[in-house]
This record gives sequence, structure tokens and C-alpha cells, in this order.
Amino acid sequence: HERMPNTYVGTALGGCNGLIMKEFAPLEERAVSLLSRVRQIPGVLECMSENVKDVPGVFATVSAEYAAGGAVFMQSIVADVVPEVPAVAAELSKACGVAAAAFEKAAGELRAMAEEATEPFAVGRESYEWLLTNTHLLDFDSDELAAYGRDAMESTRAQMRELASKIDPGRSVEEHLETLKDAHPSKDALRATYASEMARSSGPG
Repeated sequence: HERMPNTYVGTALGGCNGLIMKEFAPLEERAVSLLSRVRQIPGVLECMSENVKDVPGVFATVSAEYAAGGAVFMQSIVADVVPEVPAVAAELSKACGVAAAAFEKAAGELRAMAEEATEPFAVGRESYEWLLTNTHLLDFDSDELAAYGRDAMESTRAQMRELASKIDPGRSVEEHLETLKDAHPSKDALRATYASEMARSSGPG
């Protein structure tokens, strides 16, 4: 909790996102819980500010980007959810505005941390292999994991080259990927598209 600011940012976002994306109850009911969680976001981020120290630069940078995305997420709730829940619309809109400001403040603090950071992010072989065994429950060491990763990368690259040649033999994998970057929903339709695709992937029921 002292070196991983993303723990705080992720907790704040994840608790809200689940209530929006998982349709386990009518939206009006979920919105009441959502309001409660959004109101707690500034406190969670304040705890982050008080607790984190000696954060590696890369951790701070990633967390800053995540926090900035949190501010945008709060704005999307106002745009997409608030109009559908008139009973709590005013309160939810106000709470989202406060939370968005808290996310933006946290992002600024994290960017400053990243600029001043001197701590390395690497934990060392011994600690890393302890994590492999005790956290991820894997029965191989870091050398074996690295070899597995290299094999997986080469296998994936080979499959990508094969598929690219089937789609258009005259274009490289990189050229196909550049084209795919334009195949995405608009900013305004992103949340609705995500919800639709999640529902589709879950199948019937």
C-alpha cells in the first residue's frame, strides 16, 4: 500500500465500474450503491496521498494515467448514467464532479512523484521468485518463465505473419496493425460499445 498507488486508484474505479457494467439489478437500484461509492472516492485518493512513498517512477506514471482516466470515467457517468436515474440524478452528478476533481488532483500528484522518483521498480530475483511461488502458485523459476515468454512471443509473431499473409500478402503485420488502429468506437460511444460487447461475450442468460 506504500509503493503501489494503483491499488487505490484501481479500487476506486473498479467498485464503480462493476455496478455499471454488471446488470444484476435494475439500474435505479445500482445507482444508489454507485452514488455511495462515488462519494467515497475522494477519501480513497486522499489515503493514497497520505500513504504512498518511495514509489518507483514507472508505477507513478502508470497510476497517473489511470487516475486521469478516472476523471474521464466520472464524466461518462454524468453523460450516460445520470439521465437514466432521475431519483438520484442531482446527487450523483454532483458527486461525480467532486470525484473527477479528486482524480485530476491525484493524477497531478502522481506525475510529480514520477518526475522525482529514484526508486527502482525491480524487486530482485529472490523476491520475484517468491512471488511466482507464493502469490501466483507457479512451479517454475524466473529463467523458465522468461524462456516460456520468449517462446510465446515468437509463436504469436509467427501466427500474426501467417494471418497477415492470408488477409493481404502484399502488406506486413505492421501495416495491418496500423489499419486496425482506426477500427474503434467513437469516444462518446465507447462505454455503450464496451457494455454491449461484454454482454455479447457472456452469451445467453
